[in-house]
Amino acid sequence: MTEKKIKWHNLSPSDFEGKGWKKTEAPFDRLPAKIKNTLPDVWEQSHSSTGMCVHFNTNSPSVHVNLTLGSDQIGEQNFNVCSHSGVDLYCYDSNEKRWRWAGATPHFVIKDQTPEIKLLDSLAPKMRRWRMYMPMRNQLLKISVGVDAGAEFKVAPPRRKAPLVYYGTSIVHGAFSIRSGLGVAQILARKLDMPLINLGFSGSARMESEMAKLLTELKAGIFIVDPYHNLSIETIESNAAQFLDILCSAKPEISIFVLGAPQNLFEWLWPDIKKEQDEKTRLFAKICRKLMHKYPNLHYLKGDKFYGSDEVSMDGVHPNDEAFTNMANILEKKILQIKNRAYVSV
Repeated sequence: MTEKKIKWHNLSPSDFEGKGWKKTEAPFDRLPAKIKNTLPDVWEQSHSSTGMCVHFNTNSPSVHVNLTLGSDQIGEQNFNVCSHSGVDLYCYDSNEKRWRWAGATPHFVIKDQTPEIKLLDSLAPKMRRWRMYMPMRNQLLKISVGVDAGAEFKVAPPRRKAPLVYYGTSIVHGAFSIRSGLGVAQILARKLDMPLINLGFSGSARMESEMAKLLTELKAGIFIVDPYHNLSIETIESNAAQFLDILCSAKPEISIFVLGAPQNLFEWLWPDIKKEQDEKTRLFAKICRKLMHKYPNLHYLKGDKFYGSDEVSMDGVHPNDEAFTNMANILEKKILQIKNRAYVSV
């Protein structure tokens, strides 16, 4: 059998949604180089391409991708190989008018920093709209999409809509997602039909004032702030009010949702841990609710029901994909209620 010929199309950062700043040290970094020394912990977490996606149209029966990754570590405890270093492919279903999952990187295919991956094959040759999500954890340096030689291929430009800007912890970064399109931020952005800037920074979302100032540079449609599990009582006391003052005052016309979170799901076994978590939750909610009187655009959402169950986590903190979907459903409902002025957060 004659081997199928593939034509490769190189993609550039300007083809992608999810880059909030153009001047970055590496092509697909998520934060500008200017914060390298002011927020070193956040900087270290910003090199991954989580949340970024590219749209393209092709009638090719097969879709391939070639990646150049920045790290030879292709998986880790919190991210399987598929989500850590692979891509996730969605196709638009014009009958159901929604994006549907189509294919992802098999975990056994990625063995080094330059994998060449066949995502789909043997499709009927029909023009389709595609969306491809980038790796959640590994750094992306180069990418090209391959289609059958002779097939049409065209990159669709990034949408001009104001994006959902979602700032938070490893939960936002995508820890324990099985695929790079299944993080809570990605799911919610699809539901709201908004571009996404994912600013999840594993272990490093501490509401620093420098981070708040950086967020004010973005032309967001909605802000979600979800740092709970990276905060201590001390950092809540020192950082939370100042962070929200900076962001809310700079963006008075933009809805800003601050999320509580389900407390550690194992805390019922340790009364001391539960007591500390209860105190942290009350303090965070108190600060947010006080500021809501000052800023009509600020909304605090309790997070105790986000996961829908206490059996949806591997470690008692990070949700699985079922819980991510449940959380995205709740957030979609609340955001649309606010947008339609039918819901007032209390």
